[in-house]
Amino acid sequence: MPGTREELPEGMQADLADFDDYLSAECGLAPNSRSAYARDLGRFGAAVAGRRKFARATADDIADFLRAEEKRGLRPSSRSRALAAIRMLYRFLSAERRSKDVAAAAEAPRGEHRLPRTLSSPALAQVLDGELGVRDSAFLEFLYATGARVSEAVNLKEADIDFDLGVVRLFGKGSKERLVPLGGSAAAKLKAWLPGRKAPYVFPGRGGDRPMRRETAWRLVERASRANGQDGVHPHTFRHSFATHLLEGGAHLRAVQEMLGHASVATTQIYTHVDSSRLMKMHKSFHPRA
Repeated sequence: MPGTREELPEGMQADLADFDDYLSAECGLAPNSRSAYARDLGRFGAAVAGRRKFARATADDIADFLRAEEKRGLRPSSRSRALAAIRMLYRFLSAERRSKDVAAAAEAPRGEHRLPRTLSSPALAQVLDGELGVRDSAFLEFLYATGARVSEAVNLKEADIDFDLGVVRLFGKGSKERLVPLGGSAAAKLKAWLPGRKAPYVFPGRGGDRPMRRETAWRLVERASRANGQDGVHPHTFRHSFATHLLEGGAHLRAVQEMLGHASVATTQIYTHVDSSRLMKMHKSFHPRA
């Protein structure tokens, strides 16, 4: 079975080479991080080499690969890292229209209960108040103000914003509609941006008649955050931070659930765990008998 990129079928080699260029040029990943991606994807490529192309691999192939990695003794954290590399590869291939994103629904290995990453209020302020273009500033402020999913943000239309009431209408999974407060800062930045874009979308893609692509939004957030002192930030980081900061400030769990558009409060409860983990650290640091 092939074990290095050079031993993989030519189509897979080309995909991995282009992906490595993307990690370097677009994401700014350090050589060591790119090497880790290459090792994980080299093993995955070897496992699906019979497909000849990554585009022909399936979600079942990914699941089989992760099970094989477990059998050979890899810890959940290492398997989660490999899955993260696979997911990022398929997001890239999907954005390049080379493959469907078959990794999007792949489940993380059990035993690894990782809390969502959040930014502290000062770290977020560093990004939001940093040097940003008018569009990027409006987009980032909107994500944090509303906790919107990236798909909800890019599909936003001007008619969905009610500046008089200070709310925005979002359409979540299954086109389920909800109203979320907008906030003064986000409203001001949207008003500064709206005259400069093309209708009907608030954040249009190239040409203006379609919404911004999700992949473009990811790159926008990563690039803008990195330029203002924060690495590894994604659109969902703003959503996680939105929920965590509300709960830290005393917001009711049910209210946060409604604003996030979660069907079940159990999904929202992950943010109480984030808050609790911080309380535990604080208790251990300052309680005399902790």
